[in-house]
Amino acid sequence: MDRDRVAAIIFEMLEPCGAFVQVSCTRELPPHGEDIVKVLRVRYLGETRRAGQGVLAHGTPGDEDSVLRRAGFSEAERVHVPGGQPLLRTIDDIVAMVHSNSALAPHLFGDRLADFDADLRAQLAAAEPSGEFIQPIPDAELAIWRRPSL
Repeated sequence: MDRDRVAAIIFEMLEPCGAFVQVSCTRELPPHGEDIVKVLRVRYLGETRRAGQGVLAHGTPGDEDSVLRRAGFSEAERVHVPGGQPLLRTIDDIVAMVHSNSALAPHLFGDRLADFDADLRAQLAAAEPSGEFIQPIPDAELAIWRRPSL
């Protein structure tokens, strides 16, 4: 993705004093979930991490703050949102969460998507036969980027 171009487009879409809110939080899989997903990702998609139509050989680039400042946004106001409350997740919830990750988006699997999902579901069920996982809601941070007034 051309991050500078996207940030500039978002900036132009906003009215003066309008805001773009960036939400950051850790979406954790249940115990052993990361290991299960990594093994299956490599088995179905190969070693190189993919995203969208491209690859993320070295992970997601950082420094979004500089990208947004270059687009014209003021310094971000940051708001901490505490988590900790218990969250019940089912196997369906976890499969949906896995596919919300750009490196595991459904289109990347082509005609092997059903097989990946079946393997993922089977391994999650083996890890937790009840099919229910209770995890704490993670803390989040909101970065509120404003377009300066004229």
